[in-house]
Amino acid sequence: MTAKVKILLGFYQISTVLSSTYSARLPPKYTGWTDTLANAISIDWSGFFLPQQCLGYDLRLLAIALSPVALITLLMVAGISLRLHRWRAAPAPRERSWYAEAALGLLDLTPAGLVLIFCFAYTISPPNEPLQQVSYMRQDARVKCGTEEHRSITDLATGFIVLWPVGSLVLFTSLLAACYKPLQAKTPNALTRATAFLHREYEKTWYWWEAVELARKLVLTGFVLLIPEERAFVRLVVATLICSFYAVVLAVVRPYKRVEDDVLAVATSLVLLLLFLGTNWTTIFLGIEERYPRAEAAAALLGFGKLDVIVNTMIILVAVVLVFFSIGAIVAARRVAKIPTIRLVSTKQPPELTIAQGLTWHLFLSHIWSTGQDAAGVDNLEDIGALEEYIRRTQMILFFLSKGYFRSQAIARRPATPSQPNPSRNCLREIRSSLEQSKPIVLVQEADPAKGGTLEELRESCPDELQPDIFDQGRTMTTWYRIEEFQRVSLKTIAEAPRRRPHGSSTAQLMAVLLSSPGFVGQDALGLYVPGEPRIHSFALAKPVTLWASPANAGAAELADELAAAFAGLTVSTAEEPSFASRASGPWSTRRSAPRRAGDATHMLLYLNEDTFVSDERLAEQVRQAREDKLKIVMAHENDLDKGGELIAGGLYKDLAKSCFPGRHHEAAAVSLVLLAKGLGATPVRPTVDLRHWKSLVCRAVGGLFERTVRDRGDVSETSAGQSV
Repeated sequence: MTAKVKILLGFYQISTVLSSTYSARLPPKYTGWTDTLANAISIDWSGFFLPQQCLGYDLRLLAIALSPVALITLLMVAGISLRLHRWRAAPAPRERSWYAEAALGLLDLTPAGLVLIFCFAYTISPPNEPLQQVSYMRQDARVKCGTEEHRSITDLATGFIVLWPVGSLVLFTSLLAACYKPLQAKTPNALTRATAFLHREYEKTWYWWEAVELARKLVLTGFVLLIPEERAFVRLVVATLICSFYAVVLAVVRPYKRVEDDVLAVATSLVLLLLFLGTNWTTIFLGIEERYPRAEAAAALLGFGKLDVIVNTMIILVAVVLVFFSIGAIVAARRVAKIPTIRLVSTKQPPELTIAQGLTWHLFLSHIWSTGQDAAGVDNLEDIGALEEYIRRTQMILFFLSKGYFRSQAIARRPATPSQPNPSRNCLREIRSSLEQSKPIVLVQEADPAKGGTLEELRESCPDELQPDIFDQGRTMTTWYRIEEFQRVSLKTIAEAPRRRPHGSSTAQLMAVLLSSPGFVGQDALGLYVPGEPRIHSFALAKPVTLWASPANAGAAELADELAAAFAGLTVSTAEEPSFASRASGPWSTRRSAPRRAGDATHMLLYLNEDTFVSDERLAEQVRQAREDKLKIVMAHENDLDKGGELIAGGLYKDLAKSCFPGRHHEAAAVSLVLLAKGLGATPVRPTVDLRHWKSLVCRAVGGLFERTVRDRGDVSETSAGQSV
């Protein structure tokens, strides 16, 4: 939102000086509202204490120009005073000296000062010279141009040009230059956080774009006044060329992080270009009419008979541009919204990974090559003998727990030849170094039984002295699934996990990539999502479904009940023999709600594990009968080894059955339910539900003038543009 406000404010600052700076003469009915808005926002501080008639223009200029300086100084003094007060109240020994605290206090309110400079930097410029032969100041008609008083005011205004336009540009450029190294290295410090107002909205490559934007505004609102008034049309030509060039550069560079900000910036630049082109037309039209008042030369040369026609044409062009870019922004936002990247729920943008000072890498992925190579890769490992140094320079460590990662102590202690280093020994080096340096650690378990194993088996293979530090400290743990929808759950858990306290400990540990970053210090959890991920509240059954879970299929009834609890319109039957549409038999035993009538079974749930067809012989016959009766069968294969998930080791039903993973992470269980519901006919909830909800709110807001005819069916989550992290 900050970027959009800055873009619109910059557009306002430039568009409101067309009359004063460029001597644009537009019909009052078009400029009246802009002048009113400019007068409402522009504050003359001198009038707060004495009537303006009692002050000369030089004193008024001093008050207008120095009041922001006084306010910024007051803010800085307040920040320093507050820091020093806290420093004095803190018990000794104090962490920092008093002057270090004073410097931090100066940085505390630097953002507020930068905002004031951003808003006021464009307002100071020399008094406008008169049009043609008018010899009085436009700002104060009591001062005759060319007199000593006028020259003193001009000298004073020139000094304020150095203070505000030039000074603010130098200040912004200096601050951004000082932020170059920490921003490029992604190691934020107090200065980068205090100056975030200048670079937060821009891509890392274009973090300095705010200085370019300020220079553009200063040139278009003030520096063009260096061109004499009698050559005011040259000012328009210069402004038109600058707007054209800037719009093209914006479209090519796209410096903003958010696509909608890029679109808004280009759109406002093109609108400014159209405004300057329209001002060019009106200036030429009026100039021709004044020189040849009766010859109708303006209409013959330009094709416009009246000034209003030119202005109306300009307004139509501006409207067309706005409509075009609005449509483009919507299309671009919808396209980017579908990119499957991890994003923050709060901002709908990818989170920015930062790194602490003195570190080089965000993540060290500790894994064994033989069983973890297909799930993990190495980007920057150059010297296997410097593993401990790599650990030291890394912010967060990931242990990928696959078969052979720990080995046994005997194998781990067996000496390895230089030509054939023991990979398990290297893993143990990484583990011990991570624990010794108290690095944040996340554990990821391989889900494939052929390459991983149960958690108990992995723990048994771990050296005894390391087991408590790895498995008993409440560390974040997830499973690396082999299915795309579940892999997103794993990645989100790795990127962000709630802090957990070890059993019997009062200290919390940072255990996730994002929470280990300096940019998220002090936060316990971050809401993350991936566009397009299966979420229960994003799907609904298109029509009522009756799901039969055979009593001969152990575990099917429990899974069916979970589905019925998650999705409205789902009825569960556990009858011994189903009543299909083609035949009817005994009564049904139902859960949650009764079926509409006998014979309403629309689907059969087949829950598959290693004991599915050996525990009850009736199931095979029931499946055969369901196929003969054209009853759609939805299969779910168990992936939890503790529940007989060994079935998947041979790949049986891999392509047909929906996966059901253990509920170590509730999101994995929710994904399983959504995939099964899609097999039952669930479809994404359409955004029209939100429209109905808002319609009902409007109906109630107007006091019941309209009868409420819609029913609120829940909220629909929306996603927006972003980019990969």
